[in-house]
Amino acid sequence: MSDQTEPLATGEKVKSSVSVPDLLGDARNKVQEEISREFAAIMATGTLRASEAAALATKRVTQRYGHLNVAMPQG
Repeated sequence: MSDQTEPLATGEKVKSSVSVPDLLGDARNKVQEEISREFAAIMATGTLRASEAAALATKRVTQRYGHLNVAMPQG
């Protein structure tokens, strides 16, 4: 056996025994779930196309959290 260690490949992740909460990932998952629920509710009405429902669901959820800082194009 050799006592030499090889460097990690680019992009390889090192697993740590310390658990670090993924706050950004958790927030992203929560928002995505809310958008999915909103989308399903809009689609259930049967009045909009899927692309319109997706845009509206995203807009509603982002407005709910007050983070809509850019105008969404209409049309």
